[in-house]
Amino acid sequence: MRDTYRYKIADLIVDVTHNSDTLRRNGSKYVYKSCEPADIKIDVPDENISYAMKCAPAFNEDYAEYFMSGTDFYRALINYNGFMIHSSCVAVDGKSYLFSADSGVGKSTHTSLWCEYLGKRAVVLNDDKPAVRFVDGAFYAYGTPWSGKNDLSCNERAIVSALVFIERDKNCSIEKVSSGEAVKRILPQMIRYIGYDQMDKQLSMLDCLLSVIPAYLLRCTPYIESAELAWETLKDKN
Repeated sequence: MRDTYRYKIADLIVDVTHNSDTLRRNGSKYVYKSCEPADIKIDVPDENISYAMKCAPAFNEDYAEYFMSGTDFYRALINYNGFMIHSSCVAVDGKSYLFSADSGVGKSTHTSLWCEYLGKRAVVLNDDKPAVRFVDGAFYAYGTPWSGKNDLSCNERAIVSALVFIERDKNCSIEKVSSGEAVKRILPQMIRYIGYDQMDKQLSMLDCLLSVIPAYLLRCTPYIESAELAWETLKDKN
């Protein structure tokens, strides 16, 4: 038996009908009580849950429903001037920094180093799938219940200050990249299996983001020196 839960996610009212313990746990910080109409309604069909389990044998039914509800949310988000970037997002002093890379490269490791280096000033908004929206003339990154394996997220938002692509290296270095290079690197980290109209909206928002937000390539080690270099480079850039 599925129940409907109301959440406030990325400044949107989201009703999700589900039976996922994982979503109940991760979504507890986002529960919202109101009589307003929902902006987004999600109810994952059984066949989509089964399909997710078939494609990812490590998923049980609970996690498959959790995963697919997130996919539906990020698809719907495109209609609200938003999109998902596969990244680990850390906020410091009201500004957010998106660190993007393929799985396993070290996004979460790097943001954890920021928390170690900056202490309580730094908070991880979402360590895997933050939402980004254009609201009131600015791009904001938001925490969501759909986070990575460590379930690091918080129900907060912060203005996006920089987009950073991570590569592993023996030495630390950081350099600014062109918008064209940023597009090439970021497209594989966004929702792709969507219709033409949604893809057009997503690309338009990405183009707008990159016109006002700088993008960087960070070659880093899994040590505190990489967080220090990144922070000292990025803190005054936007």
